[in-house]
Amino acid sequence: MSAEKEARWWTPLTDGKTSCRLCPRGCVLSGGALGVCGARKNTGGIVYSLGYGRPAAIALDPIEKKPLYHFYPGTLTYSLGGLGCNMRCLHCQNASLSCALEKDFDGLEICAPDSIPENALQSGCASISWTYNEPLVWSEFVIESMRAAKARGIPSALVTAGLAHPEVWQEFLPVMDACSLDIKGWGDAFYTRLTGFPGFAYVLQNARAAYQAGCHLEIVTNLMCGWNDDDASLAALAEWIARLSPDIPWHITASRPAHRLMQLKPTPESDILRAVAIGKNAGLSFVYGGNVANLEIQKTCCPHCAMELILRSPFALRRKILAAEAQCPNCGTRIYGRF
Repeated sequence: MSAEKEARWWTPLTDGKTSCRLCPRGCVLSGGALGVCGARKNTGGIVYSLGYGRPAAIALDPIEKKPLYHFYPGTLTYSLGGLGCNMRCLHCQNASLSCALEKDFDGLEICAPDSIPENALQSGCASISWTYNEPLVWSEFVIESMRAAKARGIPSALVTAGLAHPEVWQEFLPVMDACSLDIKGWGDAFYTRLTGFPGFAYVLQNARAAYQAGCHLEIVTNLMCGWNDDDASLAALAEWIARLSPDIPWHITASRPAHRLMQLKPTPESDILRAVAIGKNAGLSFVYGGNVANLEIQKTCCPHCAMELILRSPFALRRKILAAEAQCPNCGTRIYGRF
């Protein structure tokens, strides 16, 4: 397979320049220039995907690590990450991949989309997850691999910040079985401050589109002290999720100093508990705390009778009562998810 792959979703301009339509940033690239994501390049007036078929990280992870708590809990997922990201968050927790340089693509082994589901099957995984960096930056390869996986009967999950152009997002919807979508905070001002781009409305639009298309959806918010942890912002986000569906799980995870925010205070458990309470007060059925030792806020209970259905330790399952029928054995309430 060639190391160069022409990208999709771009438009030629004058003087050899191009406009990328992968995400709402709409990078205009002169000859030889990279997009903000660092994974798409204008070479000779053509945009190429530098990461097509080039995984930079592969692992067998518990599905709970994504985090996806209501999508085949207790199973392993074949996890792949590439290089690059179109968000450029100041507190990036995985900057070695997301902020990689062009030279870092060199030497990565190139694989075909059909090889991904085959490798997942051989590894005994129940699903495939596109994760670690922002998988949207190598959308061509991810979508083709998802199609190959669907043909083999293997579900695919996208772990994403959701900043995709709607045209691109629409191509994911028929082949994406689950989405762990990061809503980083509330409002364009916050998104601009953290990522350098006011993409908030696009993220909400894509979350809504995924849910309405029947994709299994779970929302993640990484709680940052002094950035997105005020009660009003958390309540606004929780209420938005509840309007979409009160059954959508909301994961509120603790942050830590990283990348360009090394001065960031680690999120205390008390802040996670406060945010979980705000989510429940907004009417959400499933609100979880992550990256903390408290196991009480990681278990799944029936929203009707409060029966404990799934007990977890960090990134692992301890006990599951809920069966594939996804009904509470005590009261018969239907539980959102795939079990």
